Amino acid sequence: MHNFLYARRYDPDGNPSGDAFLVSESSGWDRSAYRPTMAVDQNNTTVIVWYYRNTEVMCENGTIYARRYDASGNPLGSEFFVNQDTGCDASWYPALAVDSLDRWIIAWQDFRDYGMNSYDIYARSFDSTGSPIAADFRVDQAAGAVDALSPAVAADSSNNFIITWEDRRNGDADIYMRCYDSNANPLNINVRVDVDLGTAESLSPSIATQPDGSFLIVWTDYRSGNSDIFVRRFQNYYTSLGGDFRLDQGPEGASAEDPSLVVAPSGVFLFAWSDNRNGAWDIYASLWGEDSDHDGLPDYWENTYPCLQANTVDNLEDSDLDGLFNQLEYENETNPCDADMDQDGLSDGEEVLIYGTNPLIPDTDLDGMPDGWEVIFSCLSALVADSSSDADGDGLTNLAEFRHLTDPCRQDTDHDALSDGEEVQIYLTDPLLRDTDGDGYSDGEEVYGGTDPLDPDSFPKQKIASTEWSYPEGESSGCGQLTGSSPSGLWILVPILAFGLIRFWKNFSRDQ
Repeated sequence: MHNFLYARRYDPDGNPSGDAFLVSESSGWDRSAYRPTMAVDQNNTTVIVWYYRNTEVMCENGTIYARRYDASGNPLGSEFFVNQDTGCDASWYPALAVDSLDRWIIAWQDFRDYGMNSYDIYARSFDSTGSPIAADFRVDQAAGAVDALSPAVAADSSNNFIITWEDRRNGDADIYMRCYDSNANPLNINVRVDVDLGTAESLSPSIATQPDGSFLIVWTDYRSGNSDIFVRRFQNYYTSLGGDFRLDQGPEGASAEDPSLVVAPSGVFLFAWSDNRNGAWDIYASLWGEDSDHDGLPDYWENTYPCLQANTVDNLEDSDLDGLFNQLEYENETNPCDADMDQDGLSDGEEVLIYGTNPLIPDTDLDGMPDGWEVIFSCLSALVADSSSDADGDGLTNLAEFRHLTDPCRQDTDHDALSDGEEVQIYLTDPLLRDTDGDGYSDGEEVYGGTDPLDPDSFPKQKIASTEWSYPEGESSGCGQLTGSSPSGLWILVPILAFGLIRFWKNFSRDQ
């Protein structure tokens, strides 16, 4: 069986305007047409794009074709070849977008590089007459044999094109995007969209833009173990409006897949996807932009979280008691039902209102130390990468202090007269325990007494002056000072006191 591509026109009321007509001119016994997509420009010119697959000649695994029609459905010329690879390529799954100047771009997955044995994303732009603006070009930038699949494309209000796709450069499938101006010049490098830190698959993206230039990307995501619908919003091609989050509201164990979205001129988004929450696969949808209770929180956002209600004014409530009103949770893209969204030990309210850290990621400055740990210590900053510094000068970097749970602002965390660096790097004693071997003598007493602080059978024969040491500000071990807090330290003072008393008594007797 061979596939032909047909189309039919309808008026605004859904009534057919004429009969169905053949689009794919060269379909036949050995050639089938697949996966059509279409768009309409400002002059009501319709562009239809698809790919052919030759069912008899294995060399022609897939080629991208397009055809244009005027507002009355009359063809504006014949179908034409889009991708420029002349070899035995496999160019499949085209995506299409048109900008406000009636220029359009087609993206597809392309197998032309047989040596790498992987798919890439290619694209080509055309002007309003259907003439190519430039040669086709590669979009993904991954090195090596890495598959890039399932592209989607949209045009923003500045007539830039944003292309998104699933990409396996990290081993698992992630969502990436890249932006081009209307002349097909790249405006950025590949940007990862999903923020899943694990190895779950992220598949089949779809994209739409708003009149203000912002855009949303939605995809199928498996980070929960089942497929869910995730979405992320961008102010423009270089600014994200928070992290990604789940859109569908199916119960645990249900699956949601293959999302699509469109945007109305008013800026309202409509999402649709396949969903099996009822035991069979149905189509579900979600509308973004409406606010039934007029509380400033869109219905789509309130419907995402079980602690909110789209028909109840709750923007000034603090549903998760984290110090942020629900309105601020919405503005900061945090979860109004989770007091600590990034699990860094700080509530979302503390991060936004007190410390200025990012409530969406546990380590704002990406220095390996979580925000919740850094804000405890006055010598550290959760906003400046300082993991390689040594704030207290004890020989351990701040990151090493975090890993050993020592105090990065105090040279001797356990007050045993050895700096944390000496304990970890020289003596191998526990920097959190004054007496590592439990023999009744502090690690410092043993080191300065010449015994082994790791052997309970090795200890000084006589305690030194004190078991309590302190360090002047800015000095390390070796400048230890006796504090006299240990009774054993008094014994060394006995001969001195006795000698002084004898001298005093002799002088007193002579004077008498």
